Amino acid sequence: MKTEKALFFTIPFLLFLLTVSSCPAYASENVETYYCSTAEELYETLTLHPGGTIFLTDTIEWNFSVNTITVPAATVIQMGEYGICVQENGYLEMDGPVSFYGSGSRMPLFLVEGYLFTSPETTITASGEGCTAVQITGKGKWDSDLTTVTACGENAITVIYDDGPDTVLSLTQITSQGTGAQSLYTERPLEAVLCSITSEGGSAASGTSPITMTGCRVTPQSPEYLIYDCNVSLYDRILENYGFSYPIGTAGGAINRSSLAYYFTSDNDLEFTYDIPVSFDGVADLYTEAGEYSLTSTPIVPDWFPVSLPPLELSIHIIAPDQPYLTAAYELMDSIGIQFFSEITDAHSLSLYYSDDNGKTWQDIMELPGSYTYSLGAQIIGLPQDKDYLFYLDVQGGSMEGVSNILRFSYGRIDIDGGGDNDGGDRTDQDLPPYEQDPPDSGPEPGTNTPDPENGSHLPENPSTEANTIPPKNSASDAEKLSPEGSDPGAGTTAPESSDPDAGTRSPEDSDSDTGIRSPETSGPGAGTRSPETSASGAGLTAPGNTSSGAEKDSPKDTGSDQETATSDQTSEPLLEQVSETSTTISGIRLRLLLQTNPDTVLFEKDGITVEIPSAFLASLDLPDDAFLKISIRRTDSTSFSLSVNVDGRELHELEETTITMPFSPSGDWKEKQLTLIHTDTGNKNAVQYMSVQGRVSSNIYETGTYTLQEPNGQLPGRLTKQETVCILLLLTAVILCTAAAAVLLLRKRRLYHEKF
Repeated sequence: MKTEKALFFTIPFLLFLLTVSSCPAYASENVETYYCSTAEELYETLTLHPGGTIFLTDTIEWNFSVNTITVPAATVIQMGEYGICVQENGYLEMDGPVSFYGSGSRMPLFLVEGYLFTSPETTITASGEGCTAVQITGKGKWDSDLTTVTACGENAITVIYDDGPDTVLSLTQITSQGTGAQSLYTERPLEAVLCSITSEGGSAASGTSPITMTGCRVTPQSPEYLIYDCNVSLYDRILENYGFSYPIGTAGGAINRSSLAYYFTSDNDLEFTYDIPVSFDGVADLYTEAGEYSLTSTPIVPDWFPVSLPPLELSIHIIAPDQPYLTAAYELMDSIGIQFFSEITDAHSLSLYYSDDNGKTWQDIMELPGSYTYSLGAQIIGLPQDKDYLFYLDVQGGSMEGVSNILRFSYGRIDIDGGGDNDGGDRTDQDLPPYEQDPPDSGPEPGTNTPDPENGSHLPENPSTEANTIPPKNSASDAEKLSPEGSDPGAGTTAPESSDPDAGTRSPEDSDSDTGIRSPETSGPGAGTRSPETSASGAGLTAPGNTSSGAEKDSPKDTGSDQETATSDQTSEPLLEQVSETSTTISGIRLRLLLQTNPDTVLFEKDGITVEIPSAFLASLDLPDDAFLKISIRRTDSTSFSLSVNVDGRELHELEETTITMPFSPSGDWKEKQLTLIHTDTGNKNAVQYMSVQGRVSSNIYETGTYTLQEPNGQLPGRLTKQETVCILLLLTAVILCTAAAAVLLLRKRRLYHEKF
């Protein structure tokens, strides 16, 4: 009996001791030195113990794919004579202040057969005779985001590209030091973009295949490679040309942005965008008075960045709630779109005037067939593209009566964000007036057609109110259903969602939505319709009236008719075009205009996903003038999207061969030949082409619906955490002790039984 009681109390005591003995394992987390010999150990140490020093005790074979390894604290990895081999099916992406040091003599510090990504705070340094820091082989790919790589030693080579596909190396500082040292060597065609490649004691770059240096700082230079300079501007040209527009009461925090997208071009047809951190100076805490202010945007780049990015002066326009204001002008495919800052719903008439002679004479846009004004903006069709234009708005009646500012617009090349002034931001190289003039002091004098642009005291005569009557906001069900969605006020394209003049812009929280980088390949004359992100036209270039090009519809109705009749006539005409963040809706008459301009395909783009639909297929829909075609493209995640096509309320399921392109970043286990675009409902698979330079994939599809991009995806072999290990050990120990106790009790009962008998 004593033995049974002893066992009963011994088991819980042993479990308690086991639990206590496991506690010191957690104390090791405070140790700053760690040793790793496998990829699993390195992964665990980087994620669980950042901020220390890691010593490699063997070569790391990285052959799996994981999410980005984020290292929050400065970590040093001493590699010694070992290296990290990112194998063909491996994917290694690190973000944070990580420094790699090693000899790089026996093998490169990084041997990349799969995919490697390094962040701006990453440094890789190899030291020793004949050392190498990074070597890319086969189909390996290295994305270096402002990483610094160095090799020091006699005959050292910092970066080596073995024979392989054409490659672009961007945003990297590559240096070498030592007799005969070389910074870059390549056996494949290579283009270096925005890199600093310098050598002290050797050569900057050489190889057996052509090398192109675009926007690079190269020392010493050599005739072995071609060098091109880069031109730079803001990707968001609307922001550069027109500045920010916000209502009175806006806080400075709504204007500040952490970064701006810069657009780089060169003579060898390179197009490259990069999101660069910036600091803003001159932003007030709160803007309580209407007027024009300015701020200075200073890009934050490392000292070695090869292209000069000077500070940029940007304008801030603070608008009163009762002030008519022209926010921006956009170059569309065959017209100019004008955006009002606030929706104007209660005016008796809107008159938009343009001047093609620097303000000497003015004409009403209603004289141009197909042009129109509406509560949120205007669209002007038929202006020659070889001139520069000024615009202003005259509002008669209502809560916003008055004359707007004068806005300048210059035709030029089709810009990636939809146009605007295209002089590269240098406003002093033209004979045009400032991009925004003060509004005229008074309304137009009757019978006057030649206003004085200097004092603004004379404006052109107003056209008849019937031709410019503003239709009621809910005058037609289609117009109400397709009311414009809001756009980014930070980009100067505010689209109010309310008729309240005080609600002329979206909330400050929505002001930073348009700062990401987007592929420039979706731009160009063939770009049929662009999303708000790329064209800044998403504020809604919608025409509730005056959309037909016929002379009868463009001219005023019977001058003897009353206001209500004119309004009814206008609202019965078809909506031209409505663009939102996820859809584009166009009327039949607008579709025919697009098909005339784009005889092959019409392009629609949303959130970086482009859809090119054959023009012949769209023409075969035979859409009536007053019917609508709606194209919706919604991104569901980084590799999935849905596409729907609605023709006058009827959903289409089948398409003719339609081309889809979308951004894509391959994982470590990806194989291009196995990449497929799958229709999630039918399971149909579509072949995919990967465009490595643009970082995009392209595929042909034949039906609408939801698609997902599929690729092989390896997973990191999981390791048990300390907590999991302790729990398992406790469970196993408890089972063993209970089994032993039961055995002892059974043997004792048998002994007692035999002793009794």
